Amino acid sequence: MSASTADLALQTVMYNALVAAGGLTALLGSGADSIFDAVPDGAMLPFVVIGDNELTLGELKTGERWQGKVTVDVRTQQGEGPGTPQPPLEQAKLILEQVQAVVTDSLAPAGYVIIVLSVDFLGADVDPGDHKSVRGRVTYNLDMVEG
Repeated sequence: MSASTADLALQTVMYNALVAAGGLTALLGSGADSIFDAVPDGAMLPFVVIGDNELTLGELKTGERWQGKVTVDVRTQQGEGPGTPQPPLEQAKLILEQVQAVVTDSLAPAGYVIIVLSVDFLGADVDPGDHKSVRGRVTYNLDMVEG
């Protein structure tokens, strides 16, 4: 299969798993409508962005293996979000915890099997430009095979 087919399968399963996660969507500004692959103008904070997937084709004795990275970004801001607003750094960490729970429990791209999934980076920091918003990110390394 092509890289675009593998990439689309991975993007689709990540999006579907994240929008179906009630614990995650309850923390976002517009619920499930706050999960994007490209952030539209005027998006309500906090939100989650499924970043670019980077997949490369490798070879196994038994067939093709796709190796790559998947990134999920979180944006929060002081005074934004449902319920009693939490400090934005705490809010970003709570959202990232929910993202991790979904990704580690729910990824099964159609036509593929993930054989390795590990966290490459996990963190959140205050935006140095405005000192009010927080950017969080988790990046996963993964290997998947057709299956």
